[in-house]
Amino acid sequence: AKVEVLTQMDGFLSQERRALVEEKLNVLVHAFWAMFFFTCLKYNKYFMLGIHKYVYKYIFMHTLFIVYGQKSGDEVAFKFIAGVVTAAQRVSFERQVYLTSRGNSLIRFQETNTDSMVFAVFFLGSQLQRSLRRLCQFMNIQICYESDSEIPREVLLEQAKNERAEDKRAHSATRNLLMQLLRDVAEKLKDWKLTLAQEQGIRITMNRFRSHQGNSVLRAEGWCPSDQKERIQQILEGVVRDKGVGQGFMSELSPKHRQPPTYFETNELTAAFQQIVDTYGVPRYKEFNPAIPTIITFPFLFGVMYGDIFHGSCLFCLHRRCL
Repeated sequence: AKVEVLTQMDGFLSQERRALVEEKLNVLVHAFWAMFFFTCLKYNKYFMLGIHKYVYKYIFMHTLFIVYGQKSGDEVAFKFIAGVVTAAQRVSFERQVYLTSRGNSLIRFQETNTDSMVFAVFFLGSQLQRSLRRLCQFMNIQICYESDSEIPREVLLEQAKNERAEDKRAHSATRNLLMQLLRDVAEKLKDWKLTLAQEQGIRITMNRFRSHQGNSVLRAEGWCPSDQKERIQQILEGVVRDKGVGQGFMSELSPKHRQPPTYFETNELTAAFQQIVDTYGVPRYKEFNPAIPTIITFPFLFGVMYGDIFHGSCLFCLHRRCL
């Protein structure tokens, strides 16, 4: 924003713009005196009645010019401030500047490539300059350059360009660093998900254990096929040997009034038919598994329902002589 302001000041402070400002100020002075004489001529009937008021105004304006003439050059010098406002702030800022200066200022705006706009306010006097500073501070508007700045505008512009270039380099370096970090995370994300799933499964299993003797012994109860007891014992021995934990043992219980869960051994062929049967209901322990005959009956029933095999067979039998 500072670079935009300092760049646009070349147009604001050109000779044509300066001549335009001086011309507008002269027009305001001539308009005041023309209005004064026109009012006197129009109300000639009441001239004696109103002459005191207009003479008072003339004396006041004349005295005002004399007082300003007696002041120092800094207090009545031609000054300006420049900064940046948003498009939404333009109307309210222009109105507040007009009210603060009582119309004794000239404001110009210049659009930029962004949503912000560069402005320049031209006025007379240091007191009005302080008032405009407070106004910009109240409206949270940034002032980037003033006419009484000790540093030349060209130097400030060069400094602002260097700062912007430095910010771009820092932004580019930060972006490259973040992209590198994201690439490193993406490479490890698959392993992290696998580790997280394993840890989650371990925690879920550990929550099913019961602790004894101050959490030093964990006990778990469950069902397993009879032919898998030796395999489970080998797994326990392998954990003790690899992890260096206490010796684990497995004992067989005889629970009363507890029915074992249903367990069917499946392979690649029977697994699909077993899932079809389980969608309708799971047999109880030691009940007949209907998935075995389903291997034969399901394709036939599927063909009857969706392939119309039964209807086609009947038509074939009725019209076999025609063939």
